[in-house]
Amino acid sequence: SHIAIKHCLKFNHAKLLVGRQTLPDLKETIFESICSQLLNDETIIEGVHYKIVTTRAHIYFKNGSKIISGYWRDKRYKKFRSLDLTGAIIEELTENNEQEMEAYKEIKNRIGRRKTIREKFLISLTNPDSPKHWAYKYFISNPSKDRHVIYSKTADNKFLPESYIEQLKRDLDPKMARR
Repeated sequence: SHIAIKHCLKFNHAKLLVGRQTLPDLKETIFESICSQLLNDETIIEGVHYKIVTTRAHIYFKNGSKIISGYWRDKRYKKFRSLDLTGAIIEELTENNEQEMEAYKEIKNRIGRRKTIREKFLISLTNPDSPKHWAYKYFISNPSKDRHVIYSKTADNKFLPESYIEQLKRDLDPKMARR
């Protein structure tokens, strides 16, 4: 959330896509997190520095930047082709099957077309899945100098209560707990 907001405030006319399979799921996760961070920041004011359009999951900034939503459960992957993005954040990448990987590719191909904004990125947020999943193959089995994987352990997240971590250890099957 912080990266999305910072990108849009730092660069005039930045266009960042936040995406997930469905709009309702997107609104409940990364979009809600971005809105919460904006609304809790006393240095930027809603209605003055930005405007949130909850129905579409869009945020418009005074400097011309915007955060837009993208979703692809409708299987219309080519709808992303006309976008001119400076960045994207994809939520729960491993919930997408091989066919839905096409949405990821289309979005990736839309990033970095603006010469005026040198910072460009595609962040893929996800929990681990099977080594047979396309995302595992893309990021782990087929490394590339332009793809970076950041591993983190749930127990290292200082924002999670210890009781939550203990509950995961109790409730997850051993294989998922290791992942």
